Amino acid sequence: MSVRIDPGVRPAILAALYLAFAELGLFEAAAILGAFPTYVARFVIMTIACYAVFAWLRQRAPSLRNLTVLPYLIRSVLFATTTVLLILAFSASPSLNHTYTIFMLHIAASYMIARLPLPLRVPLTKGRLWDLPFALAVAMLLTGIYLYHAVGAAPEADPRATADGVRAALFAALAALSFAASNIMATVFDREDVRGVEGRPLSSLEVTYLGSIVALLAAPLIAIVLQAPVTPEAFTGSGAGLPVLGSRRGDA
Repeated sequence: MSVRIDPGVRPAILAALYLAFAELGLFEAAAILGAFPTYVARFVIMTIACYAVFAWLRQRAPSLRNLTVLPYLIRSVLFATTTVLLILAFSASPSLNHTYTIFMLHIAASYMIARLPLPLRVPLTKGRLWDLPFALAVAMLLTGIYLYHAVGAAPEADPRATADGVRAALFAALAALSFAASNIMATVFDREDVRGVEGRPLSSLEVTYLGSIVALLAAPLIAIVLQAPVTPEAFTGSGAGLPVLGSRRGDA
C-alpha cells in the first residue's frame, strides 16, 4: 500500500529532514572541530549552496543593499544568531537530547512573541494571552521539559557535566528565543508587505543568502566573543573558570 503525502505538507517534511541532518552535523562538528570553525564552515557552505541554487534557477543573487531594509536586516541577524547559539549549546552539551528539549522552547517563545503589542499595521494574532488550546499545549511542553531535566536527572551527576548542562541549556534557550523571533519575522514580511530594494518581496532562498552573508561578515566579532570563558560563574562573578567554549571536548 502506497503512502500519499498531501502536497501542502511536503515542504514541511523536507524542511524537517533538512533541519534534522543539518543540526546533527552541527553537533558532531562542534564536538570535533570546535565552535568557531563549525560556525564559519556552516555559513560558507550555505552561501555556496545558495549560489548554486541561484545558478540552477538562472537567477541573480539579491543585492546586499537589501540589508538596508530593516526587517530583512533583523531577520538576517536572527538567522545568524540562532546558529551561533546552537553551535555553542552543542559544543557544551552532555547529550543531544539535553539541547533539543530546551530548544523546543521556541514553540512557547513564538506563542508569547505573537501576542506582544508590536507596532504592526496588522496584528500577528488577535488571540488573548491565555488562548486555551495553545496555552494548554505550551503548558504541556514546559511540563515535559521539566520532567526530562529535573525528574529524569541523575541524582549524583558529575559536577562538570552538570555545569556543561547548564551552559548548554542557557545557549539552547537563547537559540529558541532567536529562532522564534526569526520565524515571526517571516510573518511580518507578509503582513507588512516588506519589499527589497528591487521593489519586490524577497524569497526565502534570498533571505537565507543574506543571513549567511551577515554571519560571515560578523565572523571576526564572533571569534573575539568565543575567546571569553562562558561559565555559570561568569554570570555570578565568582568561582574558578571552566574551560572555554569552542575548544575540543576532553581538553583541559
